[in-house]
Amino acid sequence: MVLPLVSCGPLQRSSPFSELNVSTANDLNGQAIAELSKMPNASSGFTFIAIADSHQNYDSLRRVISVASKQEADFLVHLGDFTNQGYNIEYDQYLQRMKELPYPFLTVIGNHDALVKGKSLFRRLFGEFNKTFEFQGYRIILFNNNNLDFYAEGGTDWEWLEKVVDESTQPIILLYHINPDNKDYFTPDELRNFERILTGSKVRLMLHGHNHVFQTEVKNGILRHQVHRTQGTHWSRIHLTPSEISIETCSNQVCTHATTQTYP
Repeated sequence: MVLPLVSCGPLQRSSPFSELNVSTANDLNGQAIAELSKMPNASSGFTFIAIADSHQNYDSLRRVISVASKQEADFLVHLGDFTNQGYNIEYDQYLQRMKELPYPFLTVIGNHDALVKGKSLFRRLFGEFNKTFEFQGYRIILFNNNNLDFYAEGGTDWEWLEKVVDESTQPIILLYHINPDNKDYFTPDELRNFERILTGSKVRLMLHGHNHVFQTEVKNGILRHQVHRTQGTHWSRIHLTPSEISIETCSNQVCTHATTQTYP
């Protein structure tokens, strides 16, 4: 008996394990950065919204995006784990929600987003895992610190981070996913190396997700903020001027002042 030949091309698109997806977008972080670069400098500073760890909870992401869309903000950043398994359909669902925003958005890769074909999907849809740009007098760094999940690729690129931190002439905002004191993800030497890179640097603000709860502290003069997972319509609002950073933690439309840090 002769069996008919069947093309597997269309089937790959319907498989969640494929790096093919519905969205034809590419380098979305690069596009957002290009859009931000066109904005005029504002003497009053700028505001952005940070969310994290929406995972497969697309209803909570939709609610957060609905609330965030009504805010006066320059951009939004998702600090990673916008998927649960790194499936292509999860990437598509995320982009479907995010396109409702009226202003640019940036996306940091999380450990869950790197699963299955997630690394290939992220690189095609959002661009390089590590990226830096200048905005309103600050250098903003998107940093992939998912150390264990990129072990085969050499782990976290500390040399790249040190270079872009050291060469900056502007105060720095550092955006990443894993909390920097995570002993499950980093060796003691790596933890010490991270602190060495930060010590005496121009880093003013560090934001991450991963642990699903709000937490704010000042360590060695650097304001560090952990963003709550989106479930429960949680998000953070950050306002920056050349000399001051203010953080609010928000649930639905109610925001509470967390802290303000001033710099000379």
